[in-house]
Amino acid sequence: MKKLIIIGSGISGLASAYFLRNKFKITIFEKNKYLGGHTHTHFFDKERIYYDSGFIVFNNKDRKSTRLNSSHRCISYAVFCL
Repeated sequence: MKKLIIIGSGISGLASAYFLRNKFKITIFEKNKYLGGHTHTHFFDKERIYYDSGFIVFNNKDRKSTRLNSSHRCISYAVFCL
C-alpha cells in the first residue's frame, strides 16, 4: 500500500485522511498536542463544563463575488457552543 503524509489535523487534514484511508497508509503530522486544528473541545474547571470552539475566516480577496464593501478585507470570528 502506498504511503501518504498529511500535514495538519484540522478539518481538511482529518477529512482527507478519512476519505483516503482505504487507498493509503496515512501518517498525520500535527504541531499541537490535540487533533482538530482550530476546532476542538475545552474544559472549564470552575464551571465543570466542556465546550466546543471553532474558527472561521472569510477573506474578501479570495471571494470576488462577495457583496461586502471593499474596505472589509477580512472577517474572522470564533464560535463557541455551550
